[in-house]
Formats: sequence, structure tokens, C-alpha cells
Amino acid sequence: MRFWWLNPYKLLLYFLIPIYVVIYFVEFEGTVFFTTWYFLTGLLFLLALTLGSFFGQKIHIKRAKPAFVNRIYLDILFWLTLLAYVVWFREFILDPRLLVNMLFGDVRYTDIRNMIDTIPGITTMSQLGIVYVIFYMLQKDYYEKKVRRKYSFYLLVIICMTAFRAVAWSERLALIEIFLPIVVIYFANYKGVRFKRLLKAAPYVGVVLVFSLFSLTEYFRSWKSHYQYIYDDFLSFASQRLLNYYYTALNNGAGYFEISSEPSYKFEHTLDWLYNFPILGTWIEEAVRVNRDYTPFLRTYLTDEFNNPSGIFVYFYDMHVPLALLFICIVGVVLGLLYRGFATNEGIGVFIYPALYVGIIEVMRHPYLTSSRVFPVILFILIGVFAFRAKYVPEKIVATKNRKARKKYRLTW
Repeated sequence: MRFWWLNPYKLLLYFLIPIYVVIYFVEFEGTVFFTTWYFLTGLLFLLALTLGSFFGQKIHIKRAKPAFVNRIYLDILFWLTLLAYVVWFREFILDPRLLVNMLFGDVRYTDIRNMIDTIPGITTMSQLGIVYVIFYMLQKDYYEKKVRRKYSFYLLVIICMTAFRAVAWSERLALIEIFLPIVVIYFANYKGVRFKRLLKAAPYVGVVLVFSLFSLTEYFRSWKSHYQYIYDDFLSFASQRLLNYYYTALNNGAGYFEISSEPSYKFEHTLDWLYNFPILGTWIEEAVRVNRDYTPFLRTYLTDEFNNPSGIFVYFYDMHVPLALLFICIVGVVLGLLYRGFATNEGIGVFIYPALYVGIIEVMRHPYLTSSRVFPVILFILIGVFAFRAKYVPEKIVATKNRKARKKYRLTW
């Protein structure tokens, strides 16, 4: 690994924790729950995650070489993803004027959400685009530089659908989920020498890119329809709003934990993936009597416009501080183990770590690592590895130009 920012503990220690400290000093208009006490407990949380990922990388487990999937699984992933998007945004297909009205600010994302419903189990399959991207990138890099054009075309279609989702549904995280695995996998095997210094500073350059992406989507999301009449300058509006997204997430999580006064021990956020499972999740949620709606809290003390609960304090709400610190340390160990497998090109970590990298980056804003968003991604990665496993190809066969040897291992996918 040439770049430090691919390593979870280095990313946390040298990039995310300094940003967390900076965010603490942001001026905030409203009820402040993110006090010094919560800042310090949140810092302990991040340090526990860092420490766990550091020691996780030191654990040596004998791993098998990574499995590669049959190319038919890529076809399955693409068509399931396409089906999910067609069903989800069918109103735009039936009435293209909606797209024009949305781009010109005549229709807000809140109007679209009131107009279009998600279907559990169907629209969730849109997350399979992430699985496709991971398998495509890894197999393309390993097998050969040139692949069948249709698989590259599939990739382009998935990226376009995700970009549309990010604008129409105001879900920028969906775009991050697609592009970060591409970046992680590409630069894990990067052998170029150009822009070496720039690439080593990629996380800091990424801040500029994230701001650009945020500004672009926010322009259509809220500037044209509302905030242009309040602010004089778009750039100052966008920068303040971006910082507020992260500050309010931390403030929301701290406030929700403080107002609740004691942990629920129903693990609402830790088991979010289970409670959102079709049919079974609803039954378990009713049996346990889980209340996961914290909108009344936001409306009473803060604002429901910024509703992210942070990926830190929600675990304190679930299980209190000591147990949450132990839990996140164990999560860190798992991340460290997966990273080691990814770095050495061994085991399941090769596939899963790029998907979980998003959860590390977004830890201050969203409890991604235990969310229902990541569950179908992990599930379909495992299905691909174990149910659609292709024969492992020795590296000497990959490197050879002998057509008979390559044909034997079906290297022309």
C-alpha cells in the first residue's frame, strides 16, 4: 500500500480526528448539546476505533487467496440494480417534465419524496450497484486491462443512475458509496509516479472535491428554491452549510443521548440492519417495542432539516459509554483484519473493506457501519464469493500470453 490514507487507523489518526477537533470550534446558532464533555467522549470513541483498527492489522490469520466471481454474477447485479432504479423512479419515466422542473428548482426534493415511495426489498437493491462496482474493479484489475465493453457500459449506467439519485432524492451519500470503493481499489494497486505528492495528500484534496460536489447538489436542492433570498453569497452559504451538516450531526447525537438520560439497550442503531430487514425486521421491531423516531426531539430542541444522528453518540444511546467504547474497539479490530486482507490481497477483506471504507469516512455524520444501507452490500458480496465462485487463476497464468492457458481459465470475461 503506497498511500497512508487507505489504512483505517492512519486515516482516523491523521485526518478524521483533526477534522473532528476543528468542527468542535464551529460557531453554531441554536441549542448546543455538543459541549466539552461530549466532545471528549466522542474523541475517546474515535481513539477506540483507531486503536482497534491498529491492533486488528497485527493479527495474523492464514487466509486463502481471494475468490473471483463468474461473470454472470455481474450481469445479475446490474439488472437487479437497474430494476430497483426503474421501480423507484418510475414517475420520472412516466412524466419526464418532472426532471426538467427539478433541475430548474420548480420541484424540491421534499416534493419528490412525498410523490415517490420506496419499496422495502425492491428499492434496497439499488445498493447492489456498489457490489457491482467492487467486483468489476477487482476483477478488471486482476484478470486483464481490457474487459468486454458491456461490463464497462454497465458501470457507466450505474454511475449515471446513482448521480441522478443523488440529485433527485437528495442523497449525496449514494454517490460517495459508488466512488469511494473505486478510488480505494484503484489506488491500492496504483503503480504510477505522476502526481505522487498530490496523491499522498488525497484526503485533503478530497475536502475540496467534497465541497464542490456538495455545493453543486445544494444549489439545486435548496439555494434556487429558498436560500438565494436569504444569503448574498452562494459560496459562503455552501461552506457554512457543509460545516453545519457535520456539526449538527454531532450536536443531534449528543442532544438525543442527553435528553434520553439513559441508554435504551434495544440497540436501535447498532441493529438498524436487522430492524429494517423486510418482514422479519418489522416483526422483531414490534416484539421489542423499538421506537426509532427521533424527529420529535429534533422539532422540540433543534431542527428536523438537519437530521443526521452522527455515527458516534447513537451508540452511547444504544448501550452507554463504556460498552459503546468496547463495541467500537471490536469494530475497529474487524476493520483492521479486513484491511490487512485487502492490503495483502488475501481473503474476504479484498471485497468487503472497500465497501466499509465509506463508514470510516462518514463516522462523524452517519452510523454507516451498522446501518441497513451496508447490509445488502455485505450480503451480496458474500453471495458472490461463495455461490458464484470462479476458479482461482494463478498469477503466472494471468501474466502469460499463451492463448490456450488463458482460455483454460476463462480469462476473457
